[in-house]
This record gives sequence, C-alpha cells and structure tokens, in this order.
Amino acid sequence: MIKLNQFIPRPCITFYLHLPPAAIIERLQKRDGLALKYEEKFSFIKKVYEVYQFLLETDERFIVIDGTASVSLIHDQIRHHIDKACFNDK
Repeated sequence: MIKLNQFIPRPCITFYLHLPPAAIIERLQKRDGLALKYEEKFSFIKKVYEVYQFLLETDERFIVIDGTASVSLIHDQIRHHIDKACFNDK
C-alpha cells in the first residue's frame, strides 16, 4: 500500500478514529439487522486494524482520536488539532 501511494501528495495530518475490532463488529450488527458483508467479517476487520496499527507506529502525521467518544467530543478534538495545525493555536 505504501509503494502504491508514493507518488500521491501526502496530507499534513491524518485523523484516525480508533475503534477496536470488536466494537466495530458490535456497531455493524446494530445496523437495521442487515447481514454482515465479507469486508465486515471479524477476521477482515482485524487484519485492516493491524495494518493501521502498524501505520500509526511508522507515520507521525497520524492523530489518534478515540472512536468510542461522543460525536461532539470527536468533533471538538478534530477541530482542536486543525486549529493548532493551521493557526498555531495552542
């Protein structure tokens, strides 16, 4: 994946909404009783999660946001980081 993206401009900040795989499955199962698709199976989600965990360790531009927090708190945290990056707002 990294090789594929080597010629694409990289953003200064990447927000990662961290949610453990079990919590992702729990949320997916609450959706209108829809059956899980292949890409929503636990094994697939766990593999994707592990790739992102690796990226978090190797790429400093990622800012981790707690995906289990309220929408309002997530918004406030993202806004804070954008203000800090764009306006040097502490």
